[in-house]
Amino acid sequence: MDELSAINQLLATNQQVAAALAQMLAQKQAQVTEQQWVSLEDGAAALGPAFSAAKLREDINAGWLKHGEHYIDTSNGKRPNYAVCVAALRSLYATPPEKRKPA
Repeated sequence: MDELSAINQLLATNQQVAAALAQMLAQKQAQVTEQQWVSLEDGAAALGPAFSAAKLREDINAGWLKHGEHYIDTSNGKRPNYAVCVAALRSLYATPPEKRKPA
């Protein structure tokens, strides 16, 4: 019975390690995704319910977001097609309003 207990304990430990590794992988993938350029809609969704694509577009048009850092324009110049970097936006919006500098 001692061998069965040891095997069961090892299996339980193995499952815990696998779950922890899966969580670490998911977190790393989320970090990588936040460094990529995503659509305004995806960026707003990643930032949370307080944000919308329209709000991000307004902040771009108002000059609060910096081109090349917070957003890029992937259009051919006729009609803007914006993509945003979620990590840069998180950093900006986490800064108190009085300490934010316009782009």
